[in-house]
Amino acid sequence: IDRRSAWRLSVAARWTGSMWGALRAVLVCIVCYFEGSEAGRVLVLGVHHSATSIVTRALNLLGLYVGDQDSLLLDNANPLKYWERSDVVRINQQRLREHTVPRSGFPDFVGFGFAVTHAATNGSAARQAVIEELDAHLPWVAKDPRLSLLASEWLAQLDQQAICVLTVRHPLDFANTMMRYSQKVPIASWVGVWHHYMSTALHECKSHAVAVVEHSQLVREPMIALSA
Repeated sequence: IDRRSAWRLSVAARWTGSMWGALRAVLVCIVCYFEGSEAGRVLVLGVHHSATSIVTRALNLLGLYVGDQDSLLLDNANPLKYWERSDVVRINQQRLREHTVPRSGFPDFVGFGFAVTHAATNGSAARQAVIEELDAHLPWVAKDPRLSLLASEWLAQLDQQAICVLTVRHPLDFANTMMRYSQKVPIASWVGVWHHYMSTALHECKSHAVAVVEHSQLVREPMIALSA
């Protein structure tokens, strides 16, 4: 990080000792990564419960557009949760339903068994409509954990300057969290879901710049997590 970026990080870290202070520091790191490029379109992806919401909200606080209040899925009890556009989620859910393999115990939202090799039968026009609305408010950020499986279909309708921000959480931590949704699914199977999401996400974004945010460091050492 150059001297100017380091100064900005130190200022952000001193704003407050609260979680918001750490969060602001994280966001400054991400913005430093974006500086110098012409990027104005950012996709945040990663497995469910890996801090995609926190990172998206952080980028929004630094000026990236996410949508108006009515277009977002929010949790009134937790201001850091979701920050997803309902239209993006709806499009992705519909796409996963086309080729998801039903399996007892797995909640529908994980899209178990989906592979991008399954050709899309529709959705391109709906994605384009969302992109055009977002492009009217550059720079913007869109988030949905399902983008880990579907990013290539969105990126194909964006330019090469689009950036992927990938949140990474330890697979066992992810599996332990997901056990709350179904005691019928063993930890090993949840680890398999983690592997599928992460390997697909990396493949989907292979032609674009990728910024990686590690969940554990985001919680403990936010500046180190991003500057590394």
